[in-house]
Amino acid sequence: MALPAACTVGPGPQSLPAPEGSYTAGPRITRTALATGVRQHFDYGATVGARWWQRFEAPPLDATVATALESSPTLERARARLLEAHARLRAATGLRWPEIGISGQAQRQRPAASQFGGAGQSSAAGGTTGGAQIPIYNLFSVAGEIGYDLDLFGGERRRIESAAARAAAERQEAAAAYLA
Repeated sequence: MALPAACTVGPGPQSLPAPEGSYTAGPRITRTALATGVRQHFDYGATVGARWWQRFEAPPLDATVATALESSPTLERARARLLEAHARLRAATGLRWPEIGISGQAQRQRPAASQFGGAGQSSAAGGTTGGAQIPIYNLFSVAGEIGYDLDLFGGERRRIESAAARAAAERQEAAAAYLA
């Protein structure tokens, strides 16, 4: 009874709660001092667009950022790792489905003349043995197979969860590389 219990996989992953409070030592700053006649304010929790630099309406800045994004080896590496993680996730997800295989074979054969009682002469259309025609025949065979792994202890499910978590982590890494 202890052996099956030792093979079971534990409970699923659980998310950690968000940290409480602030990341700053003091109170949050909500606005700046009036320096140039325009007061700035901070909107915590607001989302910033992916192309935030375009809000400056500066074509040279747009061109510089576009060049940097197109030729960045860090971004290329991040994209490649993200594609790999997604491919691994698709491969792991495929483990849930049955494996199906099919194969076929075709042969053309002529038996030896000795199988028909003699060592006669043969021709291109078929052999002869003492006047009797040795037949040429075709042999076709088809085979199929199907297999399915039962995930009794949840190992395959955990592999899929792990691949999904890895893909999510690589997506965040790619986003961080984009910001860097």
